[in-house]
Amino acid sequence: MNIFVTGGMGYIGSHTVVKLLESGHKVTIFDNLEFSDKSVLDRIKKITGTKPAFYKGDIRETKDLLKAMNKDIDVVIHFANYKNVSESIKDPYGYYKNNVVGTLNILKIMRNYNINKIIFSSSCSVHGQPKKLPVKENDELAPLSPYARTKLSVEYKLDDFKNVGIDSVRLRYFNAAGAHPSGELGEDPNVLLNVIPRIFGAIYGKMDFKLFGDNFKTKDGTQIRDYIHVMDLASAHVKAVEYLNNNKGSFVFGLGTGKGTSNLQLIKEIEKVTGKTLKYDTVAPIYGDPIVVYGDATLAKKELNWEASRDYKEIIKDSYNWYKHFYE
Repeated sequence: MNIFVTGGMGYIGSHTVVKLLESGHKVTIFDNLEFSDKSVLDRIKKITGTKPAFYKGDIRETKDLLKAMNKDIDVVIHFANYKNVSESIKDPYGYYKNNVVGTLNILKIMRNYNINKIIFSSSCSVHGQPKKLPVKENDELAPLSPYARTKLSVEYKLDDFKNVGIDSVRLRYFNAAGAHPSGELGEDPNVLLNVIPRIFGAIYGKMDFKLFGDNFKTKDGTQIRDYIHVMDLASAHVKAVEYLNNNKGSFVFGLGTGKGTSNLQLIKEIEKVTGKTLKYDTVAPIYGDPIVVYGDATLAKKELNWEASRDYKEIIKDSYNWYKHFYE
């Protein structure tokens, strides 16, 4: 199939492009390179033997989408969203313009070219601080940050657009982490937004690491998340393409491992793998950041025939194979 991937030069997007190409799909990447660079194309080619088509453009500009998209596209996979909770609190306008208005632009151009299938990169953050665990798709929706509210806003819109012939799968990720096992592709070391990249950056003296709270009512006092290997996530998108090819409507699936890993567990495992000791300061928690979150992926297993196959130790091992290129 002909797949159009917004944000396909980014972290999860680029790994998904690899899996799509390996599955025999034709891929066109659309990205403004705000959080990536064109070297990703060469990395993808090195892994797969194929260099995907690439258009530089911004989802906030319909003229860019008009130039890049065409009637031969079968499915859109949409990753091009801002995702930093703290930043969204400081700049809600920017987050709504990119994440919500940008998505509406994509849907508008999809209708223009009669493209009727989209897979959306959503987030477990739409559930806020869950009242029960593990989190399931039909649990309460109570987003705590502007970032999370933009994700839920887009989900509602996709649900509405099924009435005008656009079918969708919304994939609610838990915490994406890790890298391609080859060590050739991973999270940009210059874009240190997530916990694991920040720990690696700090343990090699490239930045300071701050632990946001160590006095929670958890097994070691630190926050707990469901970390899912980026290659497992990438595989889920391939499964979602197959699913949309056989089903009409608007569907939502939570993607996680069903297990929680604490910040302190991550720190200790990274110290073990690298042979280094992390120096860090403990500071107040971030407002709107849940304490414990992990998911139930039973529905994804049933409907998509998908489940996570890698644990947090494999995530850290593959991350190390990636980051050592830059830090050692």
